[in-house]
Formats: sequence, C-alpha cells, structure tokens
Amino acid sequence: YQMFYQYKSAIQVEQKLTSAILFVTSDKYPVVYCATGHEEKSRTEFTYVFNGIESLGCDIRDLDITQIETIPEDATILIFLGPKYDLTDSETTMVEQWLEQDGGQIIFCADYDQRGESFENFNKILTKLYGLSINLDLVEETDDSKKINKANQDSAFIGTSVSKGPLVALQKPYDIYLFSSRSVNVHSQDSSITMIENYPLIQSAKTGKSTDFEGNVKEGVQVVAAAAMNSGTRGMVTHGAVFGSTLGISDAYYQQYGQLVYNEISTFGYTVHWMVSDYGSNEGNLIEAKVYDATSIALDKEKSNMLAIVSMAVIPALIIGGGVVVWMRRRHL
Repeated sequence: YQMFYQYKSAIQVEQKLTSAILFVTSDKYPVVYCATGHEEKSRTEFTYVFNGIESLGCDIRDLDITQIETIPEDATILIFLGPKYDLTDSETTMVEQWLEQDGGQIIFCADYDQRGESFENFNKILTKLYGLSINLDLVEETDDSKKINKANQDSAFIGTSVSKGPLVALQKPYDIYLFSSRSVNVHSQDSSITMIENYPLIQSAKTGKSTDFEGNVKEGVQVVAAAAMNSGTRGMVTHGAVFGSTLGISDAYYQQYGQLVYNEISTFGYTVHWMVSDYGSNEGNLIEAKVYDATSIALDKEKSNMLAIVSMAVIPALIIGGGVVVWMRRRHL
C-alpha cells in the first residue's frame, strides 16, 4: 500500500525501510519547516497531515521567516499554511534564492480571503520557478449533483484528483471534497526553453466556475491544486505545489465530513512524499517504489520447507543483527 491512500500500485517496503535506516544512521534527513510570521494557521490544526509526513521519516519544525536572513541549511520543504499576508520583498528574495540555489521545495496553501490579499510576491516565486500562480477568487460548482449538501454552499463541492506528478502512480482518479477554494493557474511551458514540468492535482468538473473580487466569472474546469518540478536550477531538482484552500486538509473538516476530505489529505501527503523522494535523489539516497509483479511461483515440498526456514530463522536473525548494530552506533545519543 502507498502512504496516505490505499491503491495497490507499488510496493514501498524497500523505500520505507531504507528511509528508516538512513534516519537512524545518517546525520542528514528531510526537515520540513512550517512557516510562521504572516498569521499562518498552526500545524496543530492539521495533525492527520503531519502524522503522515512524520511517517515518511521527516523532522517537522516551525520557522518564523520574518526573523531570519537565510533559510536554514537543513531545510528540505517549506510549507505555508494559509498565510494572511504576503511576503516582503526581502523575504521573497531569501525564499527564491533558497529554492534556486539549494534545491529547496515549497508548498503554498492560500485560503479564500475577504480582505483581498493577492499574494503578488508569492506569485512571483511560483510563476518564475514553477509556472504556477494563485488567483484572488472563489471557486464554485453550478451542478447541484456535485455540491456537498451538508455544507449548503456553492463553494463546497466534489472535485477529482488528476493522475499526474505526485499522483501519477495512482490507478485512477478519486473524488475529493473541496471547500471555499481559490483557483490555481497552471501556465503552459515551452519544453524547448524551460526545465519546468507542471500539472494540475485537483480540479472541478466542467460545470465549475470562479468569481474574482471584481465580479468577473470564469466558467469551466477550475484547477484548485497544482504541482511542478523544475530541474534546471543549477543541477538541483526543486518542486513547488499550490493548494487553493487549507480547509480540506484540516482536522476539523475531516472529522466533520470523513473519507472524501481525507482524500485531499492524501493528495497533500503524496505531494510531500514526491518532494522527499527527490530530496533523496539530490542526496544520492533515492530508491524507487517497486511496481507490483503478478508472476506466480510454483513451490514443491522441499522448496516450501526451505522457504519456511529462511522466513522463520534466517530473516529474523538478520533483522536482530541489524538492530544490534544500529543500537551500538546510537547508544551514546
């Protein structure tokens, strides 16, 4: 099973075991920072999300970026959870340099905002490095059959995942409950002059619409989450992702609406895993998930007995021996 969502598309045992071994034997491991300083939401409101991220072998910390001049060297991913204010010019330069020069990764979640914050500086970074941007609008659904009746508002509706980027391994799209989301632009890229690959992650049906603060309406499929990979930043791979709302990944909405909200939590988790995997690539530690092989093996009695001995004696002995080695190396900590 893959992390966060149960689709039998790949075996990640080796990947997860290697991650755990690297965590206890290496001085370097992925560190996820949650940005503060712009009235972001607390990560304590998203425990399902961060429990999943921790299971990927990540260390999670808070970071007030208004009080620093450079992003910490150990940072792997910087997450913004619904900030109310934009970056300053100096903060923009700091974050952009970290992404370009150090191969950092960024996830930006912007909520619908009655005050009309357009996030111009965030969009400068997202557009330049990833071909993405967030809009100052509200996405709604015009088809009553796709609205969430329990929520009783047009901006609460059922969207679908898109099997690209972080979700490319999934066998089929899945439905997702969405709430009061902004739309996300996925700007087309010329592959001959750019190293950017970007794609939608979650979108509405063709019956969706968005209305901006000036009352302009855009009808049709509305993208509400997107991701991108840029492999042309000084030989380092950098990823970016944008979510148009934090509501669908929050504990409160999951507890109220259940599994179809958890599907957006899953999408967020897949996105982090995608970024962490390429962090392993930058560090030389990436091991790909193994795709299922349905080939059957015929065993006679002799081979069956041998397999039983290996599984009940040899493998446990190797595991115990490995544990002893790790304990001896880390007993001083």
